[in-house]
Amino acid sequence: MDKDHAKAMGRPNGFTRIETSIFLVIGLTVSGVFTQPSPTVAAPQADDSAVAPRALASQAIKDLVHNFWTGSETEGHYLGVCNGSFLSAQAVGCMWEQAQSYNALYGWWKLSGDPEAHNRLVANWNWIKQVHPPEHWGTCGWHTPANYASDDTGWDAALAMQAYDVTHDPAALDSAKLAVACAYHRWGDGPLMEGIWYSDDHKVKSLYQATLALDALRIYEQSHDKLFLSYAQGSYDWMEHTLRRHDGLYWCDANPSGPIGTEHPDDIRMAHSIVFLEGAMAMGLLHYKFYLLTGDVAYKEKAIDGARAIVTKLVDQQGILMDDRDAWVNGFFAEEWATQVLPLSPELWNEGNAILRRTALSIARNDRTPDGHYGGDWCGPVDPMKSAWGREGKGSTPMQPQTNANAVDIILAAYSMVSQK
Repeated sequence: MDKDHAKAMGRPNGFTRIETSIFLVIGLTVSGVFTQPSPTVAAPQADDSAVAPRALASQAIKDLVHNFWTGSETEGHYLGVCNGSFLSAQAVGCMWEQAQSYNALYGWWKLSGDPEAHNRLVANWNWIKQVHPPEHWGTCGWHTPANYASDDTGWDAALAMQAYDVTHDPAALDSAKLAVACAYHRWGDGPLMEGIWYSDDHKVKSLYQATLALDALRIYEQSHDKLFLSYAQGSYDWMEHTLRRHDGLYWCDANPSGPIGTEHPDDIRMAHSIVFLEGAMAMGLLHYKFYLLTGDVAYKEKAIDGARAIVTKLVDQQGILMDDRDAWVNGFFAEEWATQVLPLSPELWNEGNAILRRTALSIARNDRTPDGHYGGDWCGPVDPMKSAWGREGKGSTPMQPQTNANAVDIILAAYSMVSQK
């Protein structure tokens, strides 16, 4: 979660997210991790357009596993981390941060069918079941074991739904149901069409709930329980009515007075933005899914309009996708958005393919350390003492698995475009 949504809760190691990141940055800069020459990634040649994206994706997954996995392929799991701070190999950590790494590995498995990835996904889910029993999934709020706020609950449930796809374990689907239902009961505000509060403080409602809406829709697709369809539709209607901008993007937050940021609508930049890439992609997927569900072409047109806004307004001057608001989650839906939304328009598919390919190459060349850690500045530099995400004091560094996973998500999205040909 980004700094603007920082949680008022104790950190397991006693330090804040930003303090921990500063210690990591200073120590690693002194040790030379960020000062060594960047690895050379060969530019794609005319005859290897199908090979380069897969090679980048394969290396990115190897990096993620090498740097953040503990234990064996069949009995291990991603390391416990909370608020960007490492705990220990045995620590539970924050589940939503596990979800970021799980999401990247799941995406690679869906694209490649890699049996090793499958084994790791099963092992990680088995570990999560041990440390997060059903009562963890069915409680939410600041001081609960996992579902601290609506966004965290959404990523937790997303992990469970991915685990269900991998393992067909009924406990995974049940866990997702418990989490989503808890979120809508705890943070719901009257009729579902009024959206849900971001957290217990009831200060803002947010585009971050799009993740929960997608979870609810996926649960409906699997269970045909119309309660979850109503959750998804309610959040969707509120976000469309309150957060949709004239340009096809979405305001990130709204308070009782309305959307936040209307006085500076073009304040869209890396590490600081009044819109939100992950949320915009999630809304594109919601449009697409409601289009499939209803056949109403209005949903399709909204998905295309949103995709057009992303490829025109959320890229920098080099044509590289911007990690605009939250380096810990921005890539979460990139691969699914690329494979489901962009094909709705051949023109946008071509443009999106070029942007994702360009961004993936930039991440590999400019936003990767020599030992395979990835930062939040997808155009570079990776050194957080020099990067926008480091300079802005947001606390997102290349030593955090969730920052890495979301850069890897973009590389996977670029590979997914090649796999569609």
